[in-house]
Formats: sequence, structure tokens, C-alpha cells
Amino acid sequence: MGAEGASREVDDVNAVVFEKHRHDTAADAREYFTDAHEQVMAFLRRQSTADLERPYSAFFSSGAEGESTQVPVLEAVAGNTYDHYADHVKWIKEQTASTGPR
Repeated sequence: MGAEGASREVDDVNAVVFEKHRHDTAADAREYFTDAHEQVMAFLRRQSTADLERPYSAFFSSGAEGESTQVPVLEAVAGNTYDHYADHVKWIKEQTASTGPR
């Protein structure tokens, strides 16, 4: 999504992605979503149960720190995918209600 090099702070990543893609269409967004989903699923299929139980930080080349990096990979995946979608849906509905269809 173009946020490579940004800090891993959620607000920082969201700001970079927003600026880069603010004029993209809904079809573009759907294509990004589908592509990201396919990439995540391909990665997960290659992992063993033991891999998915490792701390999230084990998958970063640099020493990731913080409480969230110590949760099992499977929890991190859930928190950054299907368990997080409702937040985005709420925001999208708020944006489309205030600006009308785009």
C-alpha cells in the first residue's frame, strides 16, 4: 500500500497510506484488499502450527519491540485483518455519509 519505511505506529501507517491513495476509486480499494488477502492467505498456508504460535516479533528482521509484538502470530493476524475490519467499515460509512457517493 506504499507505507514501506513508515514507522509501525498505526496512525503513521494510516496517514501515509491515506495520502498515497486518497484519490483512488472504490474499485482500486477493493483490488488492494483482494490482493492483500491473497498474499496473507498464501503466507499463512506456508506456516506450521508452531510458526503461528511464535511471537509476532519473530517475523520482523529488525528487533520489533512492544507488548503487541509478543502476541502469537495468529492473534496478530486476526487483529490486523478480520478482527479489525469493523473499524474500517465504520469509518467508510461515516465518510460516505458526510460526502455522498464518490
